[in-house]
Amino acid sequence: MEQNDLNQWLIDEAIRLNCNLIGFTDLNSTIQKEILYADYYIDDSPASYAIILAMVLEDPIQDCWTQSPLWLKGKNFIDETIARVATILAFNLSKQGFPSRTLAYDSAYLKNLAVYAGLGIIGRNNLLITPQYGPHVRLRGLLTQAPLTSSESVLEQFNPCAECPEPPPCINTCPSGAFQTLSSSKIQEDSEPPLHLLQIPRSGYDKSLCRNYSMGHLKNIGPFTYLWCRACEEACPIGKSQINSKP
Repeated sequence: MEQNDLNQWLIDEAIRLNCNLIGFTDLNSTIQKEILYADYYIDDSPASYAIILAMVLEDPIQDCWTQSPLWLKGKNFIDETIARVATILAFNLSKQGFPSRTLAYDSAYLKNLAVYAGLGIIGRNNLLITPQYGPHVRLRGLLTQAPLTSSESVLEQFNPCAECPEPPPCINTCPSGAFQTLSSSKIQEDSEPPLHLLQIPRSGYDKSLCRNYSMGHLKNIGPFTYLWCRACEEACPIGKSQINSKP
């Protein structure tokens, strides 16, 4: 199968399996390998491409976590759903002679890889913002040695936070105080390239404040099942009209 045909086959398969977006990025750059925590091998050989999948969160209930006392690790509904798609694609690529494997949820900065794969940019709420669905997506990925073609990024003019007031609704609504406004010069010092995709001005983000608040304010929706705080995501208007218009 030719490169372009292989890309299109993966796109068609991802859509058939209910993913909404898929992107491809080659792993030649040092930065991308660092995003993968240097875990970019398949068996003993380095992967050549990362494939990033995105699935739209149409209802908050899809984002519920269940932690049974009998389980070592909790399970998230939409994550399990999209992980299944990644597993199927990795298996079928391997069957075609292209060694592939899924990326564990905590083995890479998936949203950063998604930027390189052309799916979106990092917004002021520290979330991936896609042109189609805003931050209202969940991600999974896989590595492959298949000879793919990188997704073409057309996001240079995509600046979703430009029209927001100051402070933007995502930061203004955050109950944990996890965001701080940073100067553009400080952001340029701290940001990794490509800057036009990571966008400025961005906002400082304290992960520990966010996590501590979320853990202390879990919304119980059933036995051993709960929802995390999603205030900054819910406040973002980008993509909501597209999601609401889905049949």
